[in-house]
Amino acid sequence: MTYAEAVELVIRIVLEIQEIGGCETIRVNKRTVPIGGVPGFDSMSGVDLAAMVDAEINIGAVGNLCASQDGKRALSIGEIANRILEVTSQKKG
Repeated sequence: MTYAEAVELVIRIVLEIQEIGGCETIRVNKRTVPIGGVPGFDSMSGVDLAAMVDAEINIGAVGNLCASQDGKRALSIGEIANRILEVTSQKKG
């Protein structure tokens, strides 16, 4: 999976979570920070995102992909894509 494909996957799932939750959908890009930057998207939505990513590409239990490893900062879509790529590369290695 490339970085662009990972970004596309995250954007699609963020928008799907928005639609399922009945929240307003907004235009997002790799700089968008879903937690706090997307209507109705909270830390539980981040856990949902991780589960939905896992269902598609089998990354395993990684917790909340939308938060930094120390849990102190919400990540942008681009940073989430990088985490996905890190996890998938660790699984291969």
